[in-house]
Amino acid sequence: MVNPFRWHAIVETPNFYQTAEIDTRTGSIDSDPRRDVLYKPADTTAVEAAKQTLLGRVYLDWGRWAVVREVGPEPIPGPVPGLEPPNLPPGRTWTTVQFTDLRFDYSFLATRGGAGHAPLGAWVYIVDGHEDAGEVLNGREQR
Repeated sequence: MVNPFRWHAIVETPNFYQTAEIDTRTGSIDSDPRRDVLYKPADTTAVEAAKQTLLGRVYLDWGRWAVVREVGPEPIPGPVPGLEPPNLPPGRTWTTVQFTDLRFDYSFLATRGGAGHAPLGAWVYIVDGHEDAGEVLNGREQR
């Protein structure tokens, strides 16, 4: 249900974001540093490559509170929905870069911290740190 008195707040500092759920009717603020603090991820070569893909450019243009991070070859909580991992010959490596927007990463949806995939999430497979090997937005492959 939509509750006009319940708000999702985001605070940005130089090193991290902190979110909170605010009930304006009661004045209560629900924020737990163990759950609601997200340290800003490092920009790796794979993250930079993913930001340059068509999906990355559009997501960053739209995503006011976008967080982009390299999550490794096997993201948690499981495979990227809607896109098979790259099938590579020996000697080549791939990683997954995840795009999320904190505006839609509500703690009450249990999407934060690996419990599920965030709404309006996107992923890009990057091969050898620089090559786009597939893009997916909200479970639908992008071409």
